[in-house]
Amino acid sequence: MKLIHFPESEHKFTIKKAEAILNHKPEIILFEMPEGSIPDFNKYEALEKPKQLILEWEASLKKSSKMYPWLKSEILVVKAINQLWNSGHQVLIYEIDGPQELTSLAIREEITKKGIMNQVWNFLRELYMVEKIKKHIQDDKKILVFLHDFHWNNVQFLLTNPSSKRIFNYSFRRSGYDNPQQVRDLIENKMLLTFWDNKNPF
Repeated sequence: MKLIHFPESEHKFTIKKAEAILNHKPEIILFEMPEGSIPDFNKYEALEKPKQLILEWEASLKKSSKMYPWLKSEILVVKAINQLWNSGHQVLIYEIDGPQELTSLAIREEITKKGIMNQVWNFLRELYMVEKIKKHIQDDKKILVFLHDFHWNNVQFLLTNPSSKRIFNYSFRRSGYDNPQQVRDLIENKMLLTFWDNKNPF
């Protein structure tokens, strides 16, 4: 297994992600996206990927890029993956972010602004990321991971299988919080609180 990290860009156009795919020629790509963001191509062999599904994927990104211009980068990513498929190189694609119910909280100002709820939101997402990465690192494959640097730093720590005490100290105590209940008491969003109660390891 070879795990290669490549940083996600901060909402700006870049060709570097597509270049990384063509340079590394991974067998698996892990994206910082919730499940259901990408069509299911994994059940098809490299040379048998449905062309119409690829075109629909590109068209969806092109439509979204009118509002979010940096998504033009993702169109190049699709083209790079398709180029590998057309050469007979199989690439499996997986989304490793949390569920859409969790990631969609990004539209809530109290979640995205700096503070404990943003910290909790990112922490919970990273728990899902680690859970999904662990499913793939057991395979003897070259894996390319697209994650923001701060997520990757935290994910690397969590991949060492630390104790719950070490996780809390790393994720919250050094920010001034004494215990999990103190953190829980500050979570004002009901959906976020539900995820905290169901997912936190403390």
